Amino acid sequence: MIEDPEGEVYSDLQAMRVAATAKVRDMIAEGDQKGEDRRGWQIEIMDRANQPVLTMMFSEALDPRPSG
Repeated sequence: MIEDPEGEVYSDLQAMRVAATAKVRDMIAEGDQKGEDRRGWQIEIMDRANQPVLTMMFSEALDPRPSG
């Protein structure tokens, strides 16, 4: 588990989801460079009251691959 005690503030849930997706993609790329498969990881976003607002599997943040 990696905690971010400072956190960030977002205007709405959609902005939070976009930022989380970008952060997750960066963390996957960093893992790939280190030879770590992080696609099974997840990120959990909490509100100021420390209640979960969004949980996203890293695999959800990947761009869908076209088939064929």
